[in-house]
Amino acid sequence: MNKGEPKLPPKMADIAALAGVSASTVSRALAGSGLVAKKRRDEIVRLARERGYVVNPTARNLRLQRTETISVAIPLGHEAGQPLSDPFFAEMLSHLADAITQRGYGMFLQKFLPPMDGWLQRIVASGRSDGVIVVGQSTEHAEIAQVASYYRPLVVWGGHAEEPS
Repeated sequence: MNKGEPKLPPKMADIAALAGVSASTVSRALAGSGLVAKKRRDEIVRLARERGYVVNPTARNLRLQRTETISVAIPLGHEAGQPLSDPFFAEMLSHLADAITQRGYGMFLQKFLPPMDGWLQRIVASGRSDGVIVVGQSTEHAEIAQVASYYRPLVVWGGHAEEPS
């Protein structure tokens, strides 16, 4: 490495080598697992902190099969011209973002305009999020009801849909 190049942060394998344990043990220790003795766990945490190790959230989420993201979908079928900068949306989205962030999640915002066939099914199938909040139903009652029949967690705000018979 040249003198002017920034030093790369250590990898889990580097911490494992320093501690004389496997990468799996480092992973468990950093997650606070009781499978690693407290003294060993404290040593691994100390080494990681001293060396500036940061858990790779993408790798962790892949292992846990989570995204730590909530999709917020806004279907604007008959209101296609309504901008998200409208004060109503701006205030609602800011409150949603605050609540989602307080729970340790990020927010993925999507606005849908006609034609909209299968829009909610595509959100669910993409695997980009751990849940979906639909803001407003527009003309999309059938799509929402169909996806709600098999997908959770799904929250729909606004309007009242008839119970399926």
